[in-house]
Amino acid sequence: MIDTHAHIDADAFNEDRDAMLKRAWDAGMVAIVVPDIKPADRARLVEIVNSDPRIFRGIGIHPHDAGNASTADLDEIERHCTDGKVVAIGEIGLDYYYDFCPPDIQKLYFREQIRIAKRSGLPVIVHNRDSDDDVLGILEEEQDG
Repeated sequence: MIDTHAHIDADAFNEDRDAMLKRAWDAGMVAIVVPDIKPADRARLVEIVNSDPRIFRGIGIHPHDAGNASTADLDEIERHCTDGKVVAIGEIGLDYYYDFCPPDIQKLYFREQIRIAKRSGLPVIVHNRDSDDDVLGILEEEQDG
């Protein structure tokens, strides 16, 4: 079994991350993919992912942080796509429930990251909260078969 979306880098696991991972491996988990959600926390995520050959990561800008993102962040995402531990772009998408970032900015970064995924041949990890129509519309417009 592979967990394709586990935020094991969250502060809540700081005290018992090793024990939690042991329980996961003992229960039959063979790999875990940790979505990247915040560029400021990326170094810590890389450290956690590199601590075990069964842990992999996505790379991306979560919609909550799109308002703080730049083209340099997109360039960094594209550069990291060649890292063997990066297996997806994400967690990316749209979140209209919280008002952390205007929808037009979220849409811009969602599209740009989908394009990076297509260029790199990686799947995306999509975040969608109260934005079904726009998420599906963008995915339909950006897909190429």
